Amino acid sequence: MAEYEYINVTLENIETEHICCAFASSKNHQGMLDKKSWMKDRLREGMVFRKLNEKAKVFIEYIPAEFAWKPVIAPGYLFIHCLWVSGRYKGHGHSKDLMKYCLEDSKSYHGVCVTSGEKAFLTSSKFYKHFGFEVADTAPPHFDLMYIRHNPDAPLPKFPENTKKARINKKGLVIQYTDQCPFGRHYVMEMKETAQQEFGLDVYLERIETGEQARNSSSAYGTFGMFLDGEFLTYQPLSSKGFIKLMNKVLH
Repeated sequence: MAEYEYINVTLENIETEHICCAFASSKNHQGMLDKKSWMKDRLREGMVFRKLNEKAKVFIEYIPAEFAWKPVIAPGYLFIHCLWVSGRYKGHGHSKDLMKYCLEDSKSYHGVCVTSGEKAFLTSSKFYKHFGFEVADTAPPHFDLMYIRHNPDAPLPKFPENTKKARINKKGLVIQYTDQCPFGRHYVMEMKETAQQEFGLDVYLERIETGEQARNSSSAYGTFGMFLDGEFLTYQPLSSKGFIKLMNKVLH
């Protein structure tokens, strides 16, 4: 089996390292800059961003759960923000290598937890079960909060109650997003314009600017959430075409 080199992105090398998840196109350039700025603050909080030492989308990002940018209550645990292996890099054991590194780190904590599921942008719950993760909590429409616990006396991780309700108290189309995802800025603006021009909707953008806000999000995905008249619609940033398809389904 081939040997692969992985590196951790740090405050010392972040300016020159490819951060993996930003597409190489001008439309996401600002998103990439926002992501790196966001990462610098998270690295100071103990976040680990480990990647294949190539210009590829192969990485894991995790952080002490007290600083997680996902809705979770899990003091003393690590929390996995994202695990991504894409394209031609699949099938070479990268997910397992990255996961094993995180699990080793987690031994100095109560354990490690992650939000998973079987839909787009989520690493499969089946993958985590292979490593011994169990389901601690669920949130609509299809999110699992999974965990491995090293300290048997530690309380299990859980979603905040408002996250399990998946509702907000605001009319119109509300789009919540963070700088954690470099795709967010471009697609949020595209959806806002489409919502106004094609459907005449009142649109409210809510940029989540602190970890505390993210940990109390009404979208279990945390990084992104869209609501219509208070009802949860999706956690996926959409192109104009994808947004129109969703709204035609919802409104008709």
